[in-house]
Amino acid sequence: MNETVLAATDLSQASDLAVSQAAALAKQWGCGLRLLHVLDDSAWTAARNVFTPAAWGAAEPVIVAARRRLSELAEDIERRQGIAVQPEMRLGKPAEQIAAFTRELDARLLALGRHGENAAPFLGSTALRVAQGVNAPLLTVCDPVPADYSSILVAVDFSDNAHRATSLAAAWFPDAALVLLHAYSLPLESRMRLAEPSVDTIDRYREQEREAAERRMDELRAGLPSPVTARMRTLLRYGHPDVAILDEARQMKADLIVVGRHSGSALGERLLGSVTRNVLDHASTSVLLVP
Repeated sequence: MNETVLAATDLSQASDLAVSQAAALAKQWGCGLRLLHVLDDSAWTAARNVFTPAAWGAAEPVIVAARRRLSELAEDIERRQGIAVQPEMRLGKPAEQIAAFTRELDARLLALGRHGENAAPFLGSTALRVAQGVNAPLLTVCDPVPADYSSILVAVDFSDNAHRATSLAAAWFPDAALVLLHAYSLPLESRMRLAEPSVDTIDRYREQEREAAERRMDELRAGLPSPVTARMRTLLRYGHPDVAILDEARQMKADLIVVGRHSGSALGERLLGSVTRNVLDHASTSVLLVP
């Protein structure tokens, strides 16, 4: 893997958080940093048809101004962080171009801002489309935090990618306290209740699900090195995964939420897709999505 961190920016103040975090991580890991700005030329053409750019007093075409601002940003990071920074500008649809450039670099990490220009959601469908097109971890940043995250929540569903997400979080942030969270539920509980089972019956089935989850969590722990398990605690919560993840992240004041991207059946993809989208859209902290 190319040891390069990539940060995508729309040159707004909101996306500066992602750039700053990516720069801090690149310095910590001894990596180079690439800055990517994608100018949506179709959107700019539409804007010119509605507004009158000449009346804005612009001294240079928008593409020239964007290149200049991107170069200034790269130079500023180089001065402050003491790392090599290379700017890159492309034309086209942001999600497509970001994904394509990430693949070209074989980037170690791609960082995006939670919001874009004028606080508009930059994340949402853009990040999910990017995530589907790359095989690199995707960091979405919404708050300034130290590069060496100290409190990390890892959402696990015991799939292979959940194991990868746990291992990656442990390796990338060796000093962080890790909380592994699994949200379990009783399959088809609402339909079971139509038959009006006793409360004891429901409780017994729930306890069976919890015991099964405990066994699988123990298996996951057993596969991790002892230095990792020494700074890790596990947690089981009954309920829907996204609700449990967001609630626990708030309670523990997590610096980072780590979620493994699901791979499996079409139904599983849709289910985890909705969980991932809800976490990305509503988390009050940064989220790392691991393929």
